[in-house]
Amino acid sequence: MVALQDRRGIGFSRAVQDLQWEYLLCFDCEQLIGRYEARYKRMWDGIVRVPAKMKPNDEIHVQGLDASLFRLYHVSLLFRASISSRISFKRVNLGPLTGIAREILLRGDDGPMDRFTIAGMVMTDDDGVVIPAVMYPERYLNGSARSHFYQYAFDKFYWVCCVSRGVPKSFAQHCLKPDGSIRLLPNSIRYLPIIRDHKMSRIENKFR
Repeated sequence: MVALQDRRGIGFSRAVQDLQWEYLLCFDCEQLIGRYEARYKRMWDGIVRVPAKMKPNDEIHVQGLDASLFRLYHVSLLFRASISSRISFKRVNLGPLTGIAREILLRGDDGPMDRFTIAGMVMTDDDGVVIPAVMYPERYLNGSARSHFYQYAFDKFYWVCCVSRGVPKSFAQHCLKPDGSIRLLPNSIRYLPIIRDHKMSRIENKFR
C-alpha cells in the first residue's frame, strides 16, 4: 500500500485506517525505540537537504550521519513490521532474524556492517520533481546473489535493506558507510514499478 502522507505512517503503532491501534511492544521497549525515532529525525532533518527537482546525473552525498543510529532506526522499522499482525505488513517476516533484530535494538548496538545493510534513492516523477510516498516493506530475493532484501519508502526516499550476510558488490557501493556517509541518487517511480503501480491503483480507487 502506498499513500501520500508523512513518514510517520510507516512501521509504527500509529492509528490505522479503522481507527484501531496495535500495541506491539511493552512500554519500556516502545519508549526505547521511540527515542531512536526521535534522534533519527533530528539527525536526518538537520543534515539532509533535498532539492525540489533533480536531474538524472544529480547526487546527494550525505555525510556526518551517525551510522549506528541510522541502522538502528531502519532495523526498528523492519522489526516492528515483522512482529505486527496488521495485514499491511504481511510481506514482512524476518524469521530467525527477528531475535537478532530485537537484541540489536535492546543493546543499542547495530553490530557488524555485513547485515542490515541499507541503500537509498530519492524518488522523483518523470520530470525529476521530488515526490513523497509511503510504501510498506516488501521482501524480495536476489536470485543471483542469494540475498534477501526488503524495500520500502517514506517521505521522499526509497530504501532497500539487505538482511542477509554477503552483500552483493553492486549493492554495497551504494550503501551507508561506517563513516556515516551515503550517496542518494534520483530514481523515477517509473523504474520503481511496485511504488508506481500501488500509487496508481490508489488514485484510480478514488474515482470508483
